[in-house]
Amino acid sequence: DEFAVENIIREAVERIPVNYPDYPTTVLGFYRESRAEDSLSFIYLAEGVLNIYKTSYKNDNEGMVSLVQGRKINLRDPLDTPFYSNFPSGHMAAHRFDFVKNRIDFIREDFFRAYRYWLEGKTWHNERPVYIIGFEPSDERQAHVETEEDDSLLDIFNPFKAKRKKVIAGRMRGRLYIEQDSYAFLRAEFEITPRGLKKINDYPLYAGNWEANSYVVNYRKLGDKWYFSDAVREGAYGGGGTYSNEVKVTEIDPARAQPLPYLERLRRGDAFTQMTGEYD
Repeated sequence: DEFAVENIIREAVERIPVNYPDYPTTVLGFYRESRAEDSLSFIYLAEGVLNIYKTSYKNDNEGMVSLVQGRKINLRDPLDTPFYSNFPSGHMAAHRFDFVKNRIDFIREDFFRAYRYWLEGKTWHNERPVYIIGFEPSDERQAHVETEEDDSLLDIFNPFKAKRKKVIAGRMRGRLYIEQDSYAFLRAEFEITPRGLKKINDYPLYAGNWEANSYVVNYRKLGDKWYFSDAVREGAYGGGGTYSNEVKVTEIDPARAQPLPYLERLRRGDAFTQMTGEYD
């Protein structure tokens, strides 16, 4: 019964403040991104160790990142180290791909009408039962969601945005993994549909002209809380070739954290390749 499956997701969302940190934390993570013309011809590789400040799961404030150490290499011509990457914000992957923190639309109740859900089955994780829930856009239904829309005439005199009802169609398909006892989200595998890719700017997931984007996101438990663990994104861009970025949390500090020092923070829109050193 689809309504019963939606109730599982609804319960999991309601328990986010209990299952995930309701205060800011810091983690250490390894980040890597690459661009390739095809499966065998890589253009560059860049990687680094990041300090990652995660804000409370009770709000939608984006966290911060600072660089501990990084390096890059031009694989197209290793003797020519300078190169340019036009992919910004990759280093923000631990924030961008955290679908629980961002309440991505397939777990939002006001978007339920735009999706079809079903129970694929159950599995086991750390000796605990887990629901596997599949989802895809519903061709028959759309969601009427209240969003902030720009009014160009009003914006000339007033910088505030007016809230209006907007018709939203489902734009992703995939599956969710939810622990049966705690109702914690512990994994998601999803991709953007061709209809969804028509939206050029869809930060935090992507921005630009892409032919495909797919994601795998995992969480792990420490004590009585679940923490973002790792994520991989694979994208095929319009001009051909692929781009990937992945992040893996290697150390978690479960204590309440302070924001990163202002001068150490990496800006969201910067390209990671412009911040790193070269391979030695």
